[in-house]
Amino acid sequence: MKKGNYSGYSGSVDVAISALRRMWSNGEATWSVAIGGGLSNHTYIGYTPKFMNASFALTDLFQPEFRVLVEYNLPNSNPLVVMPGWFAAFASVEVSPIGLAYRPGYSFIDNYTDGRKVKDYIFNTYKTGFAWLPYLATELGVRFNLRSGNRISLAYMWNYRSSHGTSDWQFDEVNHLLSIEFNILLKK
Repeated sequence: MKKGNYSGYSGSVDVAISALRRMWSNGEATWSVAIGGGLSNHTYIGYTPKFMNASFALTDLFQPEFRVLVEYNLPNSNPLVVMPGWFAAFASVEVSPIGLAYRPGYSFIDNYTDGRKVKDYIFNTYKTGFAWLPYLATELGVRFNLRSGNRISLAYMWNYRSSHGTSDWQFDEVNHLLSIEFNILLKK
């Protein structure tokens, strides 16, 4: 019995914006807790030619998020200066219960290979709507404080998103990510 091999191409793009406000810090400015929210957009595009009439997939998920960040700043070696040192460790949790989804209408599979243009296929057979789409992301990392007030971060992120089959379509995704971030201080 010959087993088939499926090959294809896929990629995803994540864009997010968030704002945090420090709600608590101890007197030495070593421990702090920040709370905030933001918006994120996750776009997935896949193309698998051997799937024939189901060879193209586009998913776009837009979600509001709530975030909590706990940070430990290495104390400054100068006891007269109450400000963080050059290094910080942090952990954060983001949650979102709902999302706006743009996904294929899986009640039927259309065949865009019959001569129609891909743009006609995407706009005629896809569905948009709010969905129960729980999202959980955790991040653990370190930050290096620069003299300018900006920061460079190295972090590991785990995120999970799932529709749990509660809509016309099912979406389940788990990612493990390593990231390098540049944080810009807007206000001192």
